[in-house]
Formats: sequence, structure tokens, C-alpha cells
Amino acid sequence: AAAADAMARAPPTPEPADALADADARKLFALFDHARCCPGHHKCSKHAEVCTAAKFVMLHCRDCAGTLPSGEPCPFGWCGPVRAAIAKHHLPPPLTK
Repeated sequence: AAAADAMARAPPTPEPADALADADARKLFALFDHARCCPGHHKCSKHAEVCTAAKFVMLHCRDCAGTLPSGEPCPFGWCGPVRAAIAKHHLPPPLTK
């Protein structure tokens, strides 16, 4: 019964059809790969800004259930497509709450 409850509360996995194009997903995943271990010491402020934003996107997509606590959809338009790309490419799934 506990497993059934957990499944019922799990956020819906975005449909792969909503995912980013494969070429865009590869670019984003390369950026994520860099951002995961980057200490943030960029010479160019634009690169530092992009790297920081990538870290925010990774953390958000990891923690986002696709809806707000009120039941409304996530307000970030990029969230669903990024989460769908993660699911489509069989990367570790975002955490479920």
C-alpha cells in the first residue's frame, strides 16, 4: 500500500514529445556537464552568468515536480522540455517529492 501511495504522489514524467530537440539537448547536457564541477572562476562575466544559470536550471529540474504546491503548472516554460529531455535520454530522473 505504501508503494502505491508513493506512485500516486509521484510527479508525472514529462512526455518525451515535449523534450528539446536532440541537438539542443546534447548542447544543454554538455553545459550541465561543465557546470556540475565548475568552481565558477570564469574570466568572462558572460560565461560565469551562463554557468550559474545552468546550475540553477539543473537544481530546479532536479527538484521540480512539474507543478506548484497549489497545483498550478511550473511557471518556467523551459522546465517541462528540459525534464522531458532528461527522461528521453535516460539520464537520472529528477527527484520525486
